Amino acid sequence: MKCNTWESRKDAILSGYGKTLYFMIGFFGIIYYNIGNLRLHAVCYYAHLEGNMSILKVARLGNPVLRQTAATLTAEEINSLYVQKLIDDMVETMREYEGVGLAAPQVHESKQIVVIESAGSIRYSEAPNIPLTILINPVISYYSEEKADGWEGCLSVGDFRGVVPRSTSVKVDTLNRKGKKVSIDASGFFAIALQHEIDHLNGIVFLDRMKDLKNLSFLKEYERYWAKE
Repeated sequence: MKCNTWESRKDAILSGYGKTLYFMIGFFGIIYYNIGNLRLHAVCYYAHLEGNMSILKVARLGNPVLRQTAATLTAEEINSLYVQKLIDDMVETMREYEGVGLAAPQVHESKQIVVIESAGSIRYSEAPNIPLTILINPVISYYSEEKADGWEGCLSVGDFRGVVPRSTSVKVDTLNRKGKKVSIDASGFFAIALQHEIDHLNGIVFLDRMKDLKNLSFLKEYERYWAKE
């Protein structure tokens, strides 16, 4: 009789443990499944973002964002999916509008990011080929004493060209899109583009650099009267 009672209790205990174990396995299995689904959805979402670059709206002269000093980026920010997509969108926007350079404040993002590229630009037919260059937190550490006057335009200033004095060569210390330190020695058109775009990060547009506003021209008049100089 006692043995039967013990056996019954043992079966009940084991049955209770079994139910608890079964419940725990099921509970954590559901959690694991949901976490896996969340990860899968996140991967698919960001893959969707990476595969769909956007044409961004360009800030025009008068927008306060063009007069602000842009914020530097931390390593964590540089590696974020948001900033990486912003860089891709800036490149796409620059190409869409036939620019040879674009700074983040020009697309309403007060961040120290610049993209530069020149490859058969219609707006700047005289520009040499410049491979796609990404600059983050750039600083010009050297300006040549030699300067030259040259015509410049800007997506944020509209259909204008103006004569701006610039150093003919510069050295830029910057981070690339992977957050690695890079130094760039540039001369000629590339040096001018670097100075122009980095000015944007400090709230400066090319009009501020002009010595004489008499040398400001609408684009069509520039092409008709001055482009062949």
